[in-house]
Amino acid sequence: MFSRLANLLCGVIPLLHFDLRFPPETEKSFEQENRQERIDHFRSLMLYAIPLYDAFLLLDYICLRQSFGFCLAVRLGMVTPLALVCRAVIHRVGRRTREFLFAMTPLPSMAGILVLYNARLDIIAFGQIALIVIMLYSIYSMWPDFRYTCFAVFLTVLGDSAFLANHRELDSIQTTAFISLVWTAATLTLLAIYSMERQTRLNYLLRLQLHARNTELARISTIDSLTGVPNRRYLDSELRMQWKQCLRDGQTISVLMIDLDHFKNLNDRHGHAYGDEVLSLVAKALRQTLRDQQDILARYGGEEFVVILPNRTLTSALAIAQRLCDAVRAIALPAGTGGTQARITISIGAASALPNSGSGSTRMLRAADAALYQAKAHGRDCIWPMAGKNT
Repeated sequence: MFSRLANLLCGVIPLLHFDLRFPPETEKSFEQENRQERIDHFRSLMLYAIPLYDAFLLLDYICLRQSFGFCLAVRLGMVTPLALVCRAVIHRVGRRTREFLFAMTPLPSMAGILVLYNARLDIIAFGQIALIVIMLYSIYSMWPDFRYTCFAVFLTVLGDSAFLANHRELDSIQTTAFISLVWTAATLTLLAIYSMERQTRLNYLLRLQLHARNTELARISTIDSLTGVPNRRYLDSELRMQWKQCLRDGQTISVLMIDLDHFKNLNDRHGHAYGDEVLSLVAKALRQTLRDQQDILARYGGEEFVVILPNRTLTSALAIAQRLCDAVRAIALPAGTGGTQARITISIGAASALPNSGSGSTRMLRAADAALYQAKAHGRDCIWPMAGKNT
């Protein structure tokens, strides 16, 4: 109900008819990021705002000695308990209720000012100054939601205007002056809080944009620009992470070290541009053959690739390696120099390990590299495990 009234008020006042809210998903993220900070701010603010408000009892005693008992009742019996209750429950309520309490908490103290300081002209003038100070201080310090601020300020100035217009001690000039003053202060307050909230939300959008840009830069820095697959930097980080994960789960991890056969001769014969195209085609074939999303392909350097196979035994890794060899053999390479039809094959070294705290992923990678050396030594276009016979 209060949210509808606040939205209605923003529509009635053309100058303040601005909707600062984000789309639902962004608004939800904004709320989650700022919720605890706003709650902590409110609770800490109330710790010194309440004693500061009650300290004005000394001024009440000087100015309103005859009704000092009533002052005690208003400040200590009504306003202070309400403020303490708000502070106690603020972390248990939803966003709308929380922002409503942020905006409405100062209202009892301002109502108390109108009740207490309503006798003579000088007392009324002092009360008006105190009301404006409380309004400005509470809005700037608590920084409530702009819509709820509109609602709270509207109630404040409307109530104060009604109080002034019906007071017998004030003539028309005095009434007009006081009402003009409070409405001017209210307008400036709303403009300021609008500007503050708008800037806060703009800063949040800038943080989101910066985070997205940094995320994209981080992603680009781990991608090989030629083949489009992850690079060596990503491989090293991912292999360590997958090793630790398999160590925690007690699962086996395997790697395949892949090398393009006779790639240097192909480069020398057809040119580096042709060689780059071949690398891209091979990377595409390898990536498409690895159907499991957990299997990770990366370019190790030059014409070498590595495949990380979490939760895979050596037998399973060898079966995947065979599919990779078949996929590369099936690549239809573009015609080379002189119209000759080139052909490309790969050699693969396979290694597997059950991670333990006394070993690391580097040793397994070296074992796969040693197996790859054996595969190339035994004629290339084949798969060689870290131990046992070739396939």
